[in-house]
Amino acid sequence: MRRMISAAIAAAAIGSGGASAGVPFDQFIAFGASYDDSGQFPDLELGGTSGLRFTNIDPATGLRGYSMPEWLALDLGLGRLDPSTPLLIMGPRTDTQNSGNLNFAVGGYRSEDVLASVVGDSVVTVGPFVERQPGFLARVASGALAVGPDTLYYALIAGNDIRDVDDPVQTAQVSAQIAQALVDAGARYIVLPTLPRLGEFAEGTNVTATGRTQLAADRSAAALAYNAAFERELLGIDGNFIRIDVQRMFDEVLADPVAFGFPADLDQSRVCYSANEAGGIACPEPSGRGKASGGDPDQFVFQDGLHPTQAAARAAADLMEAVIRAPGMIALLPEAALAEARAHLRTVEHHLEAARFDSAPGPDRFFVVGQGRALDVGDRWSTPGANGDAGGLTLGGSRWLGNGWSVGGAIGAQRGEWDMDASGSGFDTESLHASLFAAYRCDGWFAEAVLGYGRSDLDDIERRFALGEVLRRSESGDTDADALGLAVKLGVDMMGADAALRFGPFLGVELARIEVDGYGEDGLSSSTMRFDGQQRDSALGSAGVFAAWPFGAGDVDLELRADVAYAREFEDRSETVRAVVKSLDSGPWFRMPGYAIDDDGWRAAVGVDATWPRGTRVGLSYRHTDNALEEQYLNLSASFAF
Repeated sequence: MRRMISAAIAAAAIGSGGASAGVPFDQFIAFGASYDDSGQFPDLELGGTSGLRFTNIDPATGLRGYSMPEWLALDLGLGRLDPSTPLLIMGPRTDTQNSGNLNFAVGGYRSEDVLASVVGDSVVTVGPFVERQPGFLARVASGALAVGPDTLYYALIAGNDIRDVDDPVQTAQVSAQIAQALVDAGARYIVLPTLPRLGEFAEGTNVTATGRTQLAADRSAAALAYNAAFERELLGIDGNFIRIDVQRMFDEVLADPVAFGFPADLDQSRVCYSANEAGGIACPEPSGRGKASGGDPDQFVFQDGLHPTQAAARAAADLMEAVIRAPGMIALLPEAALAEARAHLRTVEHHLEAARFDSAPGPDRFFVVGQGRALDVGDRWSTPGANGDAGGLTLGGSRWLGNGWSVGGAIGAQRGEWDMDASGSGFDTESLHASLFAAYRCDGWFAEAVLGYGRSDLDDIERRFALGEVLRRSESGDTDADALGLAVKLGVDMMGADAALRFGPFLGVELARIEVDGYGEDGLSSSTMRFDGQQRDSALGSAGVFAAWPFGAGDVDLELRADVAYAREFEDRSETVRAVVKSLDSGPWFRMPGYAIDDDGWRAAVGVDATWPRGTRVGLSYRHTDNALEEQYLNLSASFAF
């Protein structure tokens, strides 16, 4: 009986055959066939109480290795996937989690079966055993399955159709119906991997003693035609499709298996780990290396003639994760450019604050400000944590016009370095900013305004990530950003002209617009991407109090200054980031949330200035901003009267 059920499972298989930081998802729903099945059939090799995956048993755990969407869900921090319709033969299943993440993929499904699992019923059949349950839409309609706007969907649809060399255009039309049904149901993020060249795989019917069969050529041609036809169909659907070039990744693995950690002495396109796997596809198993010889499955790309080992499945999932996470990293570029624009404004404000209560008429001044700053961005809903260090030098001059007015200008250069996440990703910044400023003082009242423009070079924007256990890949590019900013401050000294201590309230507003140019990363691998331009608007209001205490120390006049303010961002809507895998950029681009802007926080500063009789002034100040983007500025300045 056990042998009969195993044979039936083999015939039925495909042809056979809570979120972590920086990810805006809270649930995972998958559709597909055996590449994606997370355990619909019982795994008879392991006793029938756990679910069969069409991959190898992991020697480290003795359990079946995960499928591609399972690895992806785990990589994204969303947890395990439950099979949607687990078939019970040997007794109760012990591997379900009731996690809210459901996988409707079933080994052996064709495109029309995948469509039915979305709009009709989910059916798992092996021999006389049948399990039928409502499909995705029916479960949602009945309340049996709750999905929200931040659910990530995944579908790898047409493997069995293309393996049978069905009409790729018709298959693409069925696949488009699946995509449209998910969009109509409210899906906002849908992962759609391309289909690999199935004729390049190790299936016995693909290989001859010296080459490959005509059937293999037909399968690969059908896969390419299907990918192109499906792309055209998707362009006509108003959806957000995250296309992953799994086809190109498998081409890369077979062209250079050593780079991915596979041995050089095995032709991975012609051999597999297990030639006689239950539910698998026949293939040549190398003597002394495969399952029959107690070999290591991690040395193989293919478990059987069609399905990947867990090592290859994990590499494919890592590729998907890298593409999904990339826009969140790139969303930090406008924040870096905004930080540089604000840093320049801080240097000019430092000069204005030091001269705020000079005796009138004040001297004309030349000033120089050196600045060091550190920024720490916390993990956000859609972006990773990051930190940046930078230094800059600003030169400027101011002139008194009389009647309480002074004007001036400044130019400043900055250079910084940012690190993103724990993988070594990051980028460098180099910018040049210029500004004009004006100040007015009447009795205890003062008003200050700074208008600035800058251009930032965002260089060596590098994404580093793993593809499997061995390969560490890096994708890089460069772009530029323009920054326009205006800072205005109004305040009053409430202590009177004769008081030694100066103290009072102030109001401030900073307006900024950052425009980052779109760019493409270098090269053309499966993970190389293009990113559209981004715009970041900021309207930051602040209200606080200042204090200043001047006193003498011999021939030197000293002044201690401090202020504290509550700041609120009124332009707090997160912009989306548009991106696409470079090899697929003729198809639909996808959208991901940008940086989640923090609404409010606190700002504080403290400083000291020393002025000598001839008008030379030296100052030191420290400013700290405490919210999701923590900023620290240290300014050292010198100014000279003339």
